[in-house]
Amino acid sequence: MTLPHYFFAVPLPAKIRSEINQWTKTAQSQLLFKKWVHPQDYHITLLFLGAADEKTLQLFIKEADRVAEDFAAFPLTLTEPGVFGKVDSPRILHIGVEKSERLQKLQHHLSHHGETLGFRQENRPYRPHITVARKWDRKEPFSKSELPLIQSNQWQVDTFSLFQTHLNRTPKYEEIHSIKLNRML
Repeated sequence: MTLPHYFFAVPLPAKIRSEINQWTKTAQSQLLFKKWVHPQDYHITLLFLGAADEKTLQLFIKEADRVAEDFAAFPLTLTEPGVFGKVDSPRILHIGVEKSERLQKLQHHLSHHGETLGFRQENRPYRPHITVARKWDRKEPFSKSELPLIQSNQWQVDTFSLFQTHLNRTPKYEEIHSIKLNRML
């Protein structure tokens, strides 16, 4: 039996998801990617866990609840779109978020606790983003100049969540536990 896969992420408020969805509709008319992300699946990954059994998952949820006690709500701001992968044939199209020390610290704390529970740490530096499309689907090279601009919008992050991945359905991410940032400013 294959264990379900999980990840911790910052869910986006409906207003921000809607704005990103409007942006992707414009981008889709100009850019050909094989797969566009469903608007309900927009998020900012904090830590990918992969497969996990229920006991380990419950231990991590308790640790994540404790981590949240040390964090107050904080602002995040959308920045320009970008890509990951080859410049002329990217594998990911994303919307960036402005650098946030609090987001970095939250991710670091979760990563540390994940490592103590046996979850593999990511080797690459943490680069927060919102994935909107995957796999460039043209023979002609991708050009960043074709990307439409996105309005820079800010929102308050007051929760993060544990999500389960369902590969055979759309939307494919299910929020299974929401964790409120508890510390007062």
